[in-house]
Amino acid sequence: MTKPLQSDLARGADSKALARYFNSEELDRGLKVSRESGAEGMYEEDKKTAAELLTWLTKITVESVLKDLDAILEAHFDAPEHMHVGRLIPGSDVKVKLCEHWSEYVWLACQRELDEAEVFATLRPTRGMGLIEPGFQQVQFPEYYVKRAETAYK
Repeated sequence: MTKPLQSDLARGADSKALARYFNSEELDRGLKVSRESGAEGMYEEDKKTAAELLTWLTKITVESVLKDLDAILEAHFDAPEHMHVGRLIPGSDVKVKLCEHWSEYVWLACQRELDEAEVFATLRPTRGMGLIEPGFQQVQFPEYYVKRAETAYK
Protein backbone atom coordinates (compact mmCIF):
# COMPACT_ATOMS: atom_id res chain seq x y z
CA MET A 1 0.00 0.00 0.00
CA THR A 2 2.89 2.37 0.64
CA LYS A 3 4.04 2.80 -2.96
CA PRO A 4 0.57 3.25 -4.49
CA LEU A 5 -0.34 5.75 -1.75
CA GLN A 6 2.91 7.68 -2.31
CA SER A 7 2.15 7.75 -6.02
CA ASP A 8 -1.45 8.89 -5.51
CA LEU A 9 -0.37 11.67 -3.15
CA ALA A 10 2.36 12.82 -5.56
CA ARG A 11 -0.07 13.06 -8.48
CA GLY A 12 -2.68 14.93 -6.41
CA ALA A 13 -5.28 12.14 -6.39
CA ASP A 14 -8.83 13.20 -5.51
CA SER A 15 -10.76 12.25 -2.36
CA LYS A 16 -12.34 9.21 -4.04
CA ALA A 17 -8.93 7.74 -4.91
CA LEU A 18 -7.51 8.47 -1.45
CA ALA A 19 -10.57 6.97 0.27
CA ARG A 20 -9.61 3.52 -1.07
CA TYR A 21 -6.85 3.45 1.57
CA PHE A 22 -8.91 4.57 4.55
CA ASN A 23 -10.63 2.61 7.29
CA SER A 24 -14.21 3.37 8.33
CA GLU A 25 -13.20 5.85 11.06
CA GLU A 26 -11.11 7.86 8.62
CA LEU A 27 -13.90 7.82 6.04
CA ASP A 28 -16.37 9.06 8.67
CA ARG A 29 -14.00 11.86 9.65
CA GLY A 30 -13.76 13.01 6.02
CA LEU A 31 -17.55 12.94 5.61
CA LYS A 32 -17.98 15.02 8.77
CA VAL A 33 -15.55 17.62 7.46
CA SER A 34 -17.42 17.56 4.13
CA ARG A 35 -20.71 18.39 5.87
CA GLU A 36 -19.05 21.23 7.78
CA SER A 37 -16.63 22.62 5.17
CA GLY A 38 -17.69 21.26 1.80
CA ALA A 39 -15.81 19.22 -0.77
CA GLU A 40 -12.66 21.34 -0.58
CA GLY A 41 -12.45 20.92 3.20
CA MET A 42 -12.96 17.18 2.80
CA TYR A 43 -10.16 17.01 0.21
CA GLU A 44 -7.76 18.82 2.55
CA GLU A 45 -8.74 16.46 5.39
CA ASP A 46 -8.26 13.44 3.11
CA LYS A 47 -4.79 14.61 2.05
CA LYS A 48 -3.86 15.10 5.73
CA THR A 49 -5.21 11.64 6.62
CA ALA A 50 -3.37 10.06 3.66
CA ALA A 51 -0.09 11.67 4.74
CA GLU A 52 -0.57 10.36 8.31
CA LEU A 53 -1.41 6.93 6.91
CA LEU A 54 1.73 6.94 4.77
CA THR A 55 3.83 7.65 7.88
CA TRP A 56 2.04 4.82 9.73
CA LEU A 57 2.60 2.39 6.84
CA THR A 58 6.34 3.04 6.75
CA LYS A 59 6.63 2.10 10.44
CA ILE A 60 5.06 -1.37 10.08
CA THR A 61 7.47 -4.20 10.82
CA VAL A 62 7.19 -7.94 10.48
CA GLU A 63 7.44 -8.18 14.26
CA SER A 64 4.53 -5.77 14.81
CA VAL A 65 2.32 -7.72 12.40
CA LEU A 66 3.21 -11.05 14.06
CA LYS A 67 2.48 -9.58 17.49
CA ASP A 68 -0.87 -8.33 16.20
CA LEU A 69 -1.64 -11.72 14.67
CA ASP A 70 -0.81 -13.48 17.95
CA ALA A 71 -3.12 -11.10 19.82
CA ILE A 72 -6.03 -11.64 17.42
CA LEU A 73 -5.70 -15.43 17.58
CA GLU A 74 -5.47 -15.23 21.37
CA ALA A 75 -8.67 -13.13 21.41
CA HIS A 76 -10.43 -15.88 19.48
CA PHE A 77 -9.15 -18.82 21.52
CA ASP A 78 -9.19 -17.26 24.98
CA ALA A 79 -12.76 -15.96 24.85
CA PRO A 80 -15.36 -18.29 26.28
CA GLU A 81 -17.95 -19.45 23.77
CA HIS A 82 -18.25 -16.18 21.86
CA MET A 83 -19.30 -17.35 18.42
CA HIS A 84 -22.91 -16.44 17.64
CA VAL A 85 -25.39 -18.35 15.50
CA GLY A 86 -26.03 -16.78 12.13
CA ARG A 87 -26.49 -17.49 8.47
CA LEU A 88 -23.46 -17.58 6.24
CA ILE A 89 -25.62 -16.50 3.31
CA PRO A 90 -28.58 -14.21 4.11
CA GLY A 91 -31.87 -15.99 3.52
CA SER A 92 -30.26 -19.43 3.60
CA ASP A 93 -31.54 -22.20 5.87
CA VAL A 94 -27.98 -23.20 6.77
CA LYS A 95 -26.97 -21.86 10.18
CA VAL A 96 -23.39 -21.69 11.43
CA LYS A 97 -21.52 -20.22 14.37
CA LEU A 98 -19.67 -17.01 13.42
CA CYS A 99 -17.29 -14.48 14.94
CA GLU A 100 -15.01 -11.69 13.80
CA HIS A 101 -11.91 -10.25 15.41
CA TRP A 102 -10.36 -6.94 14.33
CA SER A 103 -6.93 -5.59 15.17
CA GLU A 104 -4.64 -2.88 13.91
CA TYR A 105 -3.40 -4.88 10.92
CA VAL A 106 -5.63 -7.92 10.40
CA TRP A 107 -9.23 -9.11 10.45
CA LEU A 108 -10.02 -12.71 11.36
CA ALA A 109 -13.42 -14.11 10.37
CA CYS A 110 -14.30 -17.55 11.76
CA GLN A 111 -17.15 -19.92 11.07
CA ARG A 112 -18.07 -23.36 12.37
CA GLU A 113 -20.87 -25.75 11.50
CA LEU A 114 -23.24 -26.07 14.48
CA ASP A 115 -22.44 -29.74 15.07
CA GLU A 116 -18.74 -29.62 14.17
CA ALA A 117 -15.62 -28.83 16.20
CA GLU A 118 -13.50 -27.52 13.34
CA VAL A 119 -13.33 -23.78 12.84
CA PHE A 120 -12.73 -22.39 9.36
CA ALA A 121 -10.97 -19.01 9.43
CA THR A 122 -10.14 -16.37 6.85
CA LEU A 123 -7.44 -13.82 7.55
CA ARG A 124 -7.47 -10.50 5.71
CA PRO A 125 -5.76 -7.13 6.08
CA THR A 126 -7.81 -4.42 7.79
CA ARG A 127 -6.80 -1.91 5.13
CA GLY A 128 -6.38 -1.84 1.39
CA MET A 129 -9.43 -3.82 0.30
CA GLY A 130 -10.54 -0.75 -1.68
CA LEU A 131 -7.39 -1.06 -3.79
CA ILE A 132 -8.48 -4.39 -5.23
CA GLU A 133 -10.12 -3.86 -8.59
CA PRO A 134 -13.51 -5.56 -9.07
CA GLY A 135 -13.07 -8.84 -10.89
CA PHE A 136 -9.39 -9.15 -9.96
CA GLN A 137 -9.54 -12.85 -9.17
CA GLN A 138 -5.83 -13.40 -8.53
CA VAL A 139 -6.01 -11.93 -5.01
CA GLN A 140 -5.84 -14.79 -2.53
CA PHE A 141 -6.35 -14.53 1.23
CA PRO A 142 -5.15 -17.14 3.70
CA GLU A 143 -7.89 -19.55 4.75
CA TYR A 144 -7.35 -22.08 7.52
CA TYR A 145 -8.90 -24.82 9.55
CA VAL A 146 -7.91 -23.60 13.00
CA LYS A 147 -6.81 -26.06 15.67
CA ARG A 148 -5.27 -25.13 18.98
CA ALA A 149 -2.14 -27.08 19.82
CA GLU A 150 -1.29 -27.71 23.45
CA THR A 151 2.33 -28.11 24.45
CA ALA A 152 3.79 -29.97 27.40
CA TYR A 153 6.19 -27.10 28.04
CA LYS A 154 5.22 -24.25 30.34
